Amino acid sequence: MKKYVVTLILIMITITSVIFAYIKASEAEKYAEQVAVAQQEAERLRDEAVNLQEMAQEAAAEATLQMARAEEALRDCQSK
Repeated sequence: MKKYVVTLILIMITITSVIFAYIKASEAEKYAEQVAVAQQEAERLRDEAVNLQEMAQEAAAEATLQMARAEEALRDCQSK
């Protein structure tokens, strides 16, 4: 009888361990999905930052060009 009780206890411990492992694996899978979404968002934001940096550089170049034109126009006005 004791042998059966011990076997039953071991089976219950094994089943509990399997259930616990399944729950932890499920949590890990959810976490992995969240990480994947966060990585995609980070990549999108990185691309957006690169685009904004390029736009800022273009705007700075345009501002430099407009300043040069304004200085030239000012010199033309002063020479007349």
